[in-house]
Amino acid sequence: MPLTRLSWFALLASVVAVAVPQGAQAQLGGLIKKKVNELTKPPVAAPAKPTYDNPDVLTITEPVLVALEKGLKTEVALREAFETELAAMKTQPQYQQCQMDALGSDAGQKFSESLSAAAEKENQDERTRLMTKLSSDMQAFLLKQCGEDPGKLGAGWKVARLKEIQLKAAAAAGPIHPGGPGEDSIHGPWLSGESDEANQIQEGMTLTQYLILQERVMAYCKFMKNLTAKDPVDPKEGEGPTPDGGLKIGGYNGKFYVYSEEESKLLQRYCTDLMNLMEKTH
Repeated sequence: MPLTRLSWFALLASVVAVAVPQGAQAQLGGLIKKKVNELTKPPVAAPAKPTYDNPDVLTITEPVLVALEKGLKTEVALREAFETELAAMKTQPQYQQCQMDALGSDAGQKFSESLSAAAEKENQDERTRLMTKLSSDMQAFLLKQCGEDPGKLGAGWKVARLKEIQLKAAAAAGPIHPGGPGEDSIHGPWLSGESDEANQIQEGMTLTQYLILQERVMAYCKFMKNLTAKDPVDPKEGEGPTPDGGLKIGGYNGKFYVYSEEESKLLQRYCTDLMNLMEKTH
């Protein structure tokens, strides 16, 4: 159900009062003060029921956001290196042509001559030894000249490499202590069934924790950006401040992202930098 102008301005005022730092709050609050004063008391949003029994949902604290920023910077650097690697890779036709050119070069011709000479050896053991070594040397030569054969990589190798990058980024964030909203929060449909053991390569965030944290940060920052936009989209029914000073933001399947008052205040400070990084990894 769309919000009325009454509930819209009340929602904006309430979130500003909770989440925006003092200086920015005075600026933004001044813009809406006149409107809010003209309105009657807004309806109270449905209370959130946060629990802290889900180890995959990290409480948003300053150390956690600093760790996330470090992980995202690591992921951005690894993704950029991967993109450079992809750009340098040859297509299958280019790879086949490169092999033909390499084998037709002076160095390639020497390999052919040596193989022919080895094949004429009468001693079978010596012949086998020479041909095995020459074959290995020729493969190393072709690898150096043309790179990996793209046809041997398989259809899912890019997905596997990207997951490896995310694992390294999550690990780079450093050790994090779990605890955060669980029952009324949502994780992300692509995370179900993931095990921490399979998604952690060293001490640090698990891949699941890393992705869920990004999901919660992105939902909050997009919600706040919309609230302060020139032509904001009406929030969904049930979204808004909670009686304990927190915030609920609609997700999917009728569930909500839930933020405490302290989480909301911290996120307001980190939104710009984290969103800039996440835009490079999504």
